[in-house]
Amino acid sequence: MTQELIRRIDNIVQIGTVCEIKSDQGKALARVDINGRVTDFLPVLLWNSDHLKVWLPIRIGQQVSVLHPFGDGNFGLILPGIYHKRNKEPEGANEKNIIFEIAFEDTKIRCRIEDGDIFVDLQKGSKVGSFVYENGALSLKAQSVKIDANNIELTGEVKVGKNLHVSQAVYDELGDLTHHGHPR
Repeated sequence: MTQELIRRIDNIVQIGTVCEIKSDQGKALARVDINGRVTDFLPVLLWNSDHLKVWLPIRIGQQVSVLHPFGDGNFGLILPGIYHKRNKEPEGANEKNIIFEIAFEDTKIRCRIEDGDIFVDLQKGSKVGSFVYENGALSLKAQSVKIDANNIELTGEVKVGKNLHVSQAVYDELGDLTHHGHPR
């Protein structure tokens, strides 16, 4: 093998650290420092098709893999997502679940799917909410929930644990209950 061929084979896959980005310009491009050598701006591999587009901006200091298909360090693709000491796997990750987390500034969304159940936690600053689909039941926990719809249909028994405030008419199958009172 020639020295040039050995060099190209050594360059096919490399690991480095993002040192400059163009994602703030709406471009998925970055430069990577690989052992003191900085690449040209290379495209960051993201999910993209006619049906699905995912924008996950790469960050300066993020560790990445760089694929140079022809061993040429000036041409390649950046593969984000290497777990390491500063960027560990999500808490609770194991072979029995799927975890999807998005964190941006003080907002975080975490979705975990395990044994057919779905757990979603939402956090904005110190405010936390969640919804869980477990054993065929959906539960929602939040400081408040607002539903703005022309029509909401509930089938089944409705239980109210605290006060019920109604701003307009109340009806049942027998008619208007708006002025119906209950003895105290």
